Amino acid sequence: MNRILCVTKTEYRGGYRIYVTFDDNSEKTIDFRRYLKGLVFEPLNDVKYFQRFFLDGWTVACRTVWTLRLRNCTRVPM
Repeated sequence: MNRILCVTKTEYRGGYRIYVTFDDNSEKTIDFRRYLKGLVFEPLNDVKYFQRFFLDGWTVACRTVWTLRLRNCTRVPM
């Protein structure tokens, strides 16, 4: 059974890319551009706004009208 990885560290890498370190010490630069589809993610299509992401507990988040928790990071192929 696969366990859910927790994000422990993030670093902005330009565009819509975030360098992510997980609690098992694996690392990956993830381009979130393809995940920002639909009206709820529309504000994040502005790169300047996207850069305001932060680590919230174990997930990458960004404030809009709601707090958007991009919990599908672990679904990105490692």
